[in-house]
Amino acid sequence: MKDKIIYINYKEKSYPLAFTLNVMEALQEKYGSIDDWASKIDNKDGKEPNIKDIKYSLWLMINEGIEMQNEDNDEKMETVDLNKVGRIITAFGLSNTSENIKNLIIDSTKVDSTKNV
Repeated sequence: MKDKIIYINYKEKSYPLAFTLNVMEALQEKYGSIDDWASKIDNKDGKEPNIKDIKYSLWLMINEGIEMQNEDNDEKMETVDLNKVGRIITAFGLSNTSENIKNLIIDSTKVDSTKNV
């Protein structure tokens, strides 16, 4: 995995999104597996994606991004609540949000051969 952060803008403020092992662990704990989670937020079968699950996922990713950013910066950003995430999704658009989540997951789960464990 790679520590990858992308940003979405809402009301002239940038919010970082990160998909890390911490996020994956929380998703597995809530949904049982990453595959089960992915099926809830994707509409591959023509089903409507579950908005509550998209909000929860974005909430995890934004707050993880904020915590990662806060570790590296003197200026600290406050974490967000689920209601703020709902407003961000409304402004950004549900399909744009889902697409950004998918792209972040793909970029974050690429194998990084430069790191040694």
